[in-house]
Formats: sequence, structure tokens, C-alpha cells
Amino acid sequence: MRRARREIYITFAALAVAIVGIFTVVAQEPTYSALEYNDEYLSLKRENESLLIVEDSITSLIASARHDFRAERDSLSDKVIDIDSFSSYIIDLEQQLFDLRNQRGDIISRINTLEQEWVLSQMFAPDIEETTTEEDATNEESEEHAAPSAIRQHRNLIDNAIFRESLLASEYEELQRAAAMEQEVEAMASRVVENYRSMQRTHDDYNTTDNEQVADSLYTLFYELQAKAESLDSELERNWNKVLDTKYYSYGYILEKDYHYALLDSSTEDLTDMKLRCSMEDGIYASDALMHYAIGKPTLLDHEIAVARELKFSEAADSLEQRRYELTLPDYHLEPLTLVRRLFIDYEPITYGPTNFYNASNPIPKVKVYERGTIYRILLGAFRTKQQMSIFKGVQPLYIEQDDRDYYQYFVGGFATRLEADEAVLALRERGFRAPKVFRWRDGEMMDLSLEDEENSEDSPIRYMIAISAEEMDQTIREVIATYAPTKMVSRRGESIVVGTFTSRKEADDLYDELRRSNPLLNVEITEIELHTQNQE
Repeated sequence: MRRARREIYITFAALAVAIVGIFTVVAQEPTYSALEYNDEYLSLKRENESLLIVEDSITSLIASARHDFRAERDSLSDKVIDIDSFSSYIIDLEQQLFDLRNQRGDIISRINTLEQEWVLSQMFAPDIEETTTEEDATNEESEEHAAPSAIRQHRNLIDNAIFRESLLASEYEELQRAAAMEQEVEAMASRVVENYRSMQRTHDDYNTTDNEQVADSLYTLFYELQAKAESLDSELERNWNKVLDTKYYSYGYILEKDYHYALLDSSTEDLTDMKLRCSMEDGIYASDALMHYAIGKPTLLDHEIAVARELKFSEAADSLEQRRYELTLPDYHLEPLTLVRRLFIDYEPITYGPTNFYNASNPIPKVKVYERGTIYRILLGAFRTKQQMSIFKGVQPLYIEQDDRDYYQYFVGGFATRLEADEAVLALRERGFRAPKVFRWRDGEMMDLSLEDEENSEDSPIRYMIAISAEEMDQTIREVIATYAPTKMVSRRGESIVVGTFTSRKEADDLYDELRRSNPLLNVEITEIELHTQNQE
């Protein structure tokens, strides 16, 4: 079934490539008519269109693969499914999509550069003399007295003569660059959303997979995408602020120079309101930069329309109003994504069954050691030779391990906290087990807690404190402390919340375990403090 599905995927991909071959002969209409004879410009346009088709095909492949994976997983009751192959296939497609979008970004950047170079080349180009008829000649005198803007208007606002004539050459050049950059900013905003969607899919896949290896690769991929998101946000914010600053400065200078104070004042108020709204929404969504652009773009367009109307540039105003009508803004209401590192630990309570449950065909498994997290198991006994199963009275699940003396250690159960393990010890003693002991594995390291308890009696000079690295004590932390350390002092020391002291290491461990279980990303440490006592004669 998987081979057939993969062949379908390959056939679909080949079909997508064939479609690309057809579309490579189709040219997009150039943004600037003068560039319609520029071979590089047209080639880039065609290539971008072709890559967009491939991108859509890969996106469809990913969606189909995810759908098939979930369908096959849900249809198999025993979960016998090649998760690694599916995950590897999907991750490979995601990487291809990521590389493809980067390639398209480079192409779009080059297209924008060519358009910008053409715009700059026209800045100081002399106007082409137009052939005149006899009727035009008779009206020459009246045209000389007409306003400069009435002689020739441009649909692109900043191409009108007033900007070239009123601004310094360097300022006008900067304005042209800002106009070209605005197109790049629009494409960049789309890439921010696309990257977020990839993070969202990775986040959901990580939280649903049952395979630890797949989860680790998804965890790594998520934070790679997060690093890319931070880079995109920084670039988007920087470029968009550059566009806003340059355009508002240029328009403001023209309005003030020609005494359009009413529009100047209203535009200042609009800009202030826009910035206030942005500041009120900072930190709420996944991308502040995307939010600033989505809120600021229509404000800037409205201002440009007002400027065009005020300066009597009707063609530019009509063009801008059409752009305003067709404007499609990215949805910036994106929920922040946080990936909490999962611990793939099998916690197992103690049960009782037949004494022959473990046998030659079903041997006792070895103790599984986890590299991350904490688990408690109970040692039933250590023996020089392997024991008959009858002495363990049907207790399950059993595990076996040889210590450094080659003794066979028999462990039972798996618990998330010391408290649960201690309760299990009491139940085992009631069943007739003489001396069950609690062992703890923390991040792969084993410790016999019975030895630790003996060393840390009430008379011991050793005390313990819990340090929690957190800016504030949220409701979850409050509830855990109230349950596991209700009588202990809680204080703030530097950047940590400190609880204690504890005379018992067990009490400190209980609080530590519950805090980590409530939030695996929480940085919690147990600190030992030695009390200094004065020697008596």
C-alpha cells in the first residue's frame, strides 16, 4: 500500500513538472511597460510563475501525505505503521517547499531590483518631445500658463514632477527606493505567514506523534522555523519602518511647502493613531512586525490618496483608490506558538496477575533508562542468581537489571513522583514484601533514595531549597506550592522564586517533580545548604 502511494506521489510530482514546462512559455505582464523588452525581467517573471506552480503541487502532496498518514494510523488498531517513512517523506517535502520559497524570494528580489533600476534611470531623463498639431500650436500660449501638474500627470504618484522638483536629488532617490521596497515588504509579509503555517503544522505533528525519534526531529525543525521567523520579523519590521519614514517625510515636506496644513495635521493624527493601535497590540500575536504592516499599510494608502487629491493628481488618486479597493492584507491574528518538550516516559502503576506471567516466551524486560525526565521504580530485591517468578507473587510490571556486582536487581512499576512511589511501597509491604526500596532515575542517572533518606535525618545539618527560574509566579506554580509545600516560605531572590527550606530531601523532591510535571520547560533546581553549628566544649 505504501509503495503504491509513493508511486502516486511521484506521478503527481512528475505531472507538476510537466505543467511547469508548459507554463514557462507564458509571460506575466510586466509591472512597467518599458520592461516588456527586457529579456532578464521577462525570464524572471516566467520562472517565478513556474516555481509557484511547483510550490502548489508540493503543498498538495504534503496535504495528501498527512491525510493518508492519519487515515492509515486510525484504521490500524495495533498501530503497526511505518511512522519513520511517513515522517521522513513529509519532512523532505517540507524542506523542498522551504528551499523553493527561498528561491522564489530571491527571484522576486531581483525583479524588484530591475524595476527599481528602471525607475531610477528615469528620474533625470529628459521629457520626450511630443509631435504637435496645428491645433496644439494654437494652444501653446495657454498651456504655458497652466499648472505643471496639469501639463502631464502620472498614475504613479511619486512620478509626478512636483516630487522631483521639490525634493533634493538624494531625497527623491530615497523615495523611489522606498516605493520599490514596498513591493518587497508585501512579499516578505506573505513569507512570514507561510513560515508560521509551517511552524503550526510542525507543532501539531509533534504533539500527536507517538514516536520519540520523529518527535525529536520535529522539535528540531520547529525551532529552526522559529529562528527563521525571528529573522523574517526583524527584516520586515526594518524595511516597513523605512518605507513609512521615507514616504511620510516626503509627503509632509511637499504639503508643508505648498501650505496644505489641514491635510498635514490630519495625516499626523492618523499616523499617531496607527502607531497607538500597534503599540496596544504589541506582544499579543505571533508576529508584531506582521501586525504593524497589516495595520499600517491601509493607513499609508489612505494618506497617499488624500495627498493625490489635494495636489490635483486625479489619475494617481484613481490608481491608488483602485489599489486600496483590491488590497488584500495578511491575517496577523496568529496565536503565538510554544512547543513544550515532551517526555516519552511510560509511567506504570503496579498491578497483580498470575505468577507465571513472565516465562521463557515472555521474559522480564530490562530496565528502560530515559535520557530526559524523572521516573521512580521500586526495588523488590537483589540476588546473585535469577529467581523463580513465584517469589514475586504476580506483581507487574517487572524489570531486571544487573548492578556493578553482577547481582540481579528486580524492579517493579514506574511512577512520576516520589509520593506515588512511597504509596506503592506501603501497598507492597501489605502484600508481604519485606523491604521494597524506592529508586529514582533523573535524566538517566540512578539513585537509591533509601540511602539518601538515611543520610538526611532531622538531625542532619543539611537543608534543601527549591529555586524556580521565572519572571513571575503564575497560577500553576502557586497551586503546586500550595499543595506540596503549604508551610514553606516563598521569596524572590534575583531572577528566581525560592521555596524552603526543607529538612527532608523527599519533600524537596516531591515539589521538584510536580513543578517539572506541570511544566517540563520550567527551570527548577534543588540546592543543598549546610547549617554551621558551634562546637560545644
